[in-house]
Formats: sequence, structure tokens, C-alpha cells
Amino acid sequence: MSSSSTNQSTKRKPTTDLDDSSDPSDNSALCLPEEKRLRASEWKREELGDVGVHFAQNPTPLSDLLDKLKSQKGTRVTMPGFTEHLIKFTKEVLPFSLNDINWNKDISICYDREREAMEQIQEVQRNLVDFAERSEGEIPFSADKLAKRLLHRWFEEIFDFLVEVKEMLQKLNNPNLSHGVSNEDTTILKDSAFTLLFMKFTEIFFLKPEVSENKRTVLKIRNKVVGCVPDIGFYEHDCERHRARLLVMLTEVKSDALKKSANEEEDSNLPQIESYLKSGVIGQIGIELVSECWNSTFCPNTLGIICMSTKIMFVYMEMNPEQYEALTKNKDLKGKTSYIQYSKPYDIMKKEDRDQLIHILFWLGCVQKQNFHSYYLM
Repeated sequence: MSSSSTNQSTKRKPTTDLDDSSDPSDNSALCLPEEKRLRASEWKREELGDVGVHFAQNPTPLSDLLDKLKSQKGTRVTMPGFTEHLIKFTKEVLPFSLNDINWNKDISICYDREREAMEQIQEVQRNLVDFAERSEGEIPFSADKLAKRLLHRWFEEIFDFLVEVKEMLQKLNNPNLSHGVSNEDTTILKDSAFTLLFMKFTEIFFLKPEVSENKRTVLKIRNKVVGCVPDIGFYEHDCERHRARLLVMLTEVKSDALKKSANEEEDSNLPQIESYLKSGVIGQIGIELVSECWNSTFCPNTLGIICMSTKIMFVYMEMNPEQYEALTKNKDLKGKTSYIQYSKPYDIMKKEDRDQLIHILFWLGCVQKQNFHSYYLM
């Protein structure tokens, strides 16, 4: 996860009933030098609780989360009919599960399983090519210009995702430490490799990820000035408002922030998310969601995805607007609280998990693009 600062002073227009004066872009915090700002990574779960933001006790089913997202103002898009075919095709052409690959292995482990997995992915690629050739005249919407364009794009993105998987397996099979890397660091695949893999996966669903280097947020909460920037963002480009709204914030979690086992004995009073992530990273994720709520497509709520090796987890913060105003203006919270819901982890290298992600990701792709016709044909 990244955290930083910005000198941006462009005023953001709210999409809720919040007072314009509570816009964090107008806050004097923007004028503070970077060394006086608290990075998002310095927030702890306890500090998040002190400002009335808590993680739910248990995971939320993905279907319930999608229903919440669909109910938000401004996101009531109609998924084109051909996406139902693409949902079916995606499940059909990606039948593989790589359940027993140790993606975090180091150079001391043998690689027979990786060779088998590479052959498995190559077979999937061959079948995909056959499927593409066979489907040209068989698909019901093949005469539709837009549907045909999207079908071709979908094929390309599926193939690129498989190439990325195969390249990762090749690295595991033939480890070669990069020049300049310490000999003590023998991990073959770095954390960023998994983020790139998930980015490739999302492109199958017409989502467009962007590196968020220039999209920094500075926010004053109580007497703490927080500066942060998401690692990767999926932005909905709103032509009417002439600004990009954050659809999904993607956060890369380093391997040393993951729990070794979800079955470790835990305090039953702690949120279940802490069985997957160490407590030190919980506060950081929470405050990043708070920081981005003003610029979110779901304002004042924020949607995020946590990338944990080959697993991902959705997080969704429902911010109380009055609480947000109290935090940024240093007023009494008067007992107001907000909660962050989260899904269980889904492994994109396992078919059963991957299939459960397909519908929500296609829906998010439709929200981001809004108008497929103008985006792909004009």
C-alpha cells in the first residue's frame, strides 16, 4: 500500500447532501509540508475505532455486497444482454484450478508441479483458440457490431491473462534472481507480480486499472493530517463533472502482512478479517477507504479490493455523512459510527472462487464504461 501527499487544490463537488465546506480539498491540511502529515500506513485499527469506524464482525456474502452497490445512486446501469453470454463463456474457457502451487516459494524448492501447471495452462490456451474460431458464426449476437467487438476484446484479454499466469509459472520453474537483488531475498515472485496478475484478470471484464501515482488525497481527521494514494485505481471518467471518480480502490498487501493461517487461534471478539491480515494493516486499509469516500463513485461510501498474493477480498465502507463532517470539522461524533464490510477471500487461481467473482466484475466493468457503444465504436 502506498501513502503520500498532494498539493492539489481543485474543489470536488459532492454527490451527497454533505455541505460543500466539508470538502477535504478545501482543508488547510493541504498547505502542510509533507513531513508533518501522517501517512495512512501509520494508522492502527485502534485509532480507526477511536474515530468511529469499525470492521464488521463477519464477512458479507458477495451477492449481498453486489445488491448494496446496485442500490447506490448513479450506478443503476443495465448490463447489456450479451454479457450473460460472456459470463457463461468465461466459466467455460477458464476451467483450470492451480490448488497446490506454492506461489510464495523460494529458490530452494523443486519445480515438478509448476511444469505440470504450465502444460495445463497451455492446453487452456489451445482450447481458447479453438473456441474463438468455432464461435465466430455460432454465437447468437455475432451479427451485432458492438457485441462482436467486445467478444474479440474479451478473447484478447482472456489470452493475455493466461500468458501472465504462464509467465509466473515459468519464473517459479526457472528461478533467476534479478541483478542487484540481495541473496538473502530468495522469494521468486514479488508482491507486485500478483497485483499485475489481478489487473490482467480484471481486464477480462472490461475494467481498466490505472496506477494511482498522481491521484493523491490529503484529509484532516481530528487533529491528524492524513496523506494517501491507492496503489491502483479503477476510475469512472465522468464527462459531465469533468473529473474521474474512484470506482474501486485496489490495495496491494505485502506478504509479511498476511497471517500464515486463517485457522490460527484468535480473539473471538476481533473481526474475522484479522484472521487473514495482521492487525497492523487493518487501520491503514480503513483510513484509506475514509480518505477516498469523497471522490468515490458510491460517495459517501467506498469500494476497495485487497490483493493478497493470488487471493482478493472486497471491502466496502458505508460512511455516515454526519460522522464524516464531524471528523473533518473536529466536532463531537455524538455516537455516530460507520462500518466496513468485507467478503471472504477469493483465489483467482481456483475455478470455484473465480466463477463467483465473474458477475460482480462484469457489473463493475459496465459501471466504469457506462456507454459501451461510445467507448468502443466511436
